[in-house]
Amino acid sequence: MTEQVKRERELSKSYYVVIFILGLLSVGLICNTLVDWKLKQINEELATAKANSPMIKIIDQKALAGYFQSQEYDIPTQLEYMDILKVLLDKSRIIAVNASAVQFDTDNYNLRINSIEELRLQLQKLGIDNPRNTKEAEYLERAAKQKELTRRLFAG
Repeated sequence: MTEQVKRERELSKSYYVVIFILGLLSVGLICNTLVDWKLKQINEELATAKANSPMIKIIDQKALAGYFQSQEYDIPTQLEYMDILKVLLDKSRIIAVNASAVQFDTDNYNLRINSIEELRLQLQKLGIDNPRNTKEAEYLERAAKQKELTRRLFAG
């Protein structure tokens, strides 16, 4: 009987050790599941916040004016370019800042200058009407005013 009692005690001890190890593993598994679930929620919140936050890009007006001149854009086309750019920036959640207003100098934030054809194509892809279709008369009027001012400045 003593051997049987010793054997039962050893089995009882090993049973408790196994139960203790299984308990620890269960606690570890539950903690790991909770941490994964919480991390998933946090990552989803970060992705949502990142998607809803605007980006900042720098517009170099001198480079843009040089581009207009090199491409020989007339005044109505320049006005169209700026209107299309405003629409596309708004749809892309991009805030454009004048280069002179920025105190740091980095090319990472510069807005890329695209051709007017590329901007028109992007408008078509988004299904947005070209502002020139509705503002053509305004563009021509502004061009005439600008030419008149230029003529007055250099004539007198």
